[in-house]
Amino acid sequence: MERVEVHFDQALREDVIFRNAWIPNFQGRKVGPAWFLSNPAGGWLTVSDQEHSDLLSVALPLALFRKCERHHMILTEANSDSFFTAYQRWTIPHFRHPTHHIIVATLRCNLSCTYCHAAVVPPDSGSDFDLLLPVADAIVDFALNSQAKVQSFEFQGGESLLNKKLLLHIIPHIRKAYTAIGKEVYISIQTNAILLNDAWIKFFNEHEVSLGTSVDGPAHVHDAQRVSVRGKGTHKAVARKVAKYQLPVLPTITKNSISAWSEIVDMQLAAGSKTVAFQNVYPINSAAANWSEVGFDAKAFLELYDDVVEYLRSLWQPDYYPLERRFRLALKKLVTARDVDYADFGNPCGMIHSQIVYHTNGDIYTCDEGRDFPEFKLGNVMSDDYDTVIFGQRARQLKSLSLPNDRECLTCAYRPVCTTCPVYDRAVTGELQSVHAGTDKCAQTKYIYDKLFSWLQCEPQLLERLASYHGCSN
Repeated sequence: MERVEVHFDQALREDVIFRNAWIPNFQGRKVGPAWFLSNPAGGWLTVSDQEHSDLLSVALPLALFRKCERHHMILTEANSDSFFTAYQRWTIPHFRHPTHHIIVATLRCNLSCTYCHAAVVPPDSGSDFDLLLPVADAIVDFALNSQAKVQSFEFQGGESLLNKKLLLHIIPHIRKAYTAIGKEVYISIQTNAILLNDAWIKFFNEHEVSLGTSVDGPAHVHDAQRVSVRGKGTHKAVARKVAKYQLPVLPTITKNSISAWSEIVDMQLAAGSKTVAFQNVYPINSAAANWSEVGFDAKAFLELYDDVVEYLRSLWQPDYYPLERRFRLALKKLVTARDVDYADFGNPCGMIHSQIVYHTNGDIYTCDEGRDFPEFKLGNVMSDDYDTVIFGQRARQLKSLSLPNDRECLTCAYRPVCTTCPVYDRAVTGELQSVHAGTDKCAQTKYIYDKLFSWLQCEPQLLERLASYHGCSN
């Protein structure tokens, strides 16, 4: 084997290591005065202009060589095994058995929200729109095939509480089935809260079921879009249930939210949340039909999003660092060197393995938003084999759509931490495609990481403080 070239540089007063001892393993992005470097395993490093220039040359100063070798920005004989271990750790959430099972209990709903992404029907539409017990049992049997150590079930609608017979049967059944195989399981229900009462709360407490509901902000915002089937606002009724049962709430951000964004943020902070959810509505079903009323373009949303982020930043003080939810997810990626278990903030996205959906007829879909697009159907619990559904060709084809493989993406430093969503692309463009560079999601990802790294350049210790406050540990 030929000798590795090492030369003592008189000007630097240290050895330099030539490229026959290392292979570049990074993409770079200039953020302020520094360069952000990343590798395919989610590793990252910031370097100066001079260090970046050195990395593009034929030899590295020894100190920079060691630093880049340690962070896998270069591949060497010494670090190639540890790099592949890091890559496997980074991709664990994406290629495994499902962990979160979403069950559509019914398509019937007692509300008629202007932005609903589900194809709901009126509450008196009959049992044809409900999940029946034999199909529900088959869903649980199918889900039991997952080898994930910890799993969760979430019931959605329509309004899940309208299918009382199902919930009273299937929740104890899930608990019993998972206890029998010694696995931990969590159960939750998303409800509009209108039908909640003491009897329901007693049942949910007995079976350790957590609840979530939606409050879109002050009454004039909420009542403009979350209305009953008779067109009446629901804020007063929901707020009363939230207070009585101490329910966590999430807003959906629409055009109606623009004038009240600070109140929407403060509402979540007042409830004790460390993170604020501020997610734009997807143009699906009712939202698509009412887009002129509820939707606004990506540029307008990003400007509003920046107002939210900067407002939260203005509230920071020692031991208080609230963040918008996607900023926390981005922070977690940077700190843990592991992509997050969050369906539409991973690369590839978390469809199927972080989240999978079972419709009222037993049809299996990739994810929550995908359930009303036939292209995202994977099979049916009554007829299809688990391994074929979860790891088969259809699943692989759909998941591959979320890989950012455009020419610009392949040279982007944010590619490993990028967020993609094929369902969103389908909703916006009307077709299945794999184009990410320059899209709405691309712009938001660049904004988030540029902002984070601009903060860290001003306050190098901020990463540690943010990580500690938000419980992100390696």
